[in-house]
Amino acid sequence: MAKRKPEPVNKARLLTTNHDPCQLPDDHMAELALSPLVSNTTTALDFSMALFPDLSLDACVKVLKGNIQAINGGDLSGSEATLAAQATTLDTIFNNLARRAAHAEYMSQLEPYLRLALKAQAQCARTLEVLAALKNPPVIFAKQANIAHQQQVNNGAPTGPVSRAREVEKSPTQLLDVLPDERLESGTAGAASGAHSQLATVGTSNRPEDARG
Repeated sequence: MAKRKPEPVNKARLLTTNHDPCQLPDDHMAELALSPLVSNTTTALDFSMALFPDLSLDACVKVLKGNIQAINGGDLSGSEATLAAQATTLDTIFNNLARRAAHAEYMSQLEPYLRLALKAQAQCARTLEVLAALKNPPVIFAKQANIAHQQQVNNGAPTGPVSRAREVEKSPTQLLDVLPDERLESGTAGAASGAHSQLATVGTSNRPEDARG
């Protein structure tokens, strides 16, 4: 049985990469396959093969990488050119479908053409809006609320008179601390209260020397 000859390698699909010797070959291939740069370049290449059959994957990756680096550096001229070109293409699609709708003989033909034409027209308008926002970014004014009067600073000292009754209500067990009673202190003589003045007078009038006088 004759051996099957291997298919010729398409040089246009070859990609030159820098492989880290410490990285496994399978990991390197997976990194390339899932790379946004490589995957999007491959998709663009598939859609461009009809017009450019000899496109090189390696060259396309370099071009797309340069475009991404320009955007990261703040150069949006490439993105603006893309949006402007797409708006022109969408307008062309709209006119093509609108003409087909105008020449339709039956309603079943008119409706889909007209619906697709209006979708292309709406997408064209949306693309122009994005382009205008990219060229002239909107200015956002942020209003800062002044809430300084609502802030309360507590450094451990009361800023105003504190109700003694409120302190008592907070902790009934601290009643003795809040309302100290001098009579509980040892070694301190309590002052005579005015409520006992009558008893002192009665005691004095019952003394014998006062009766003889």
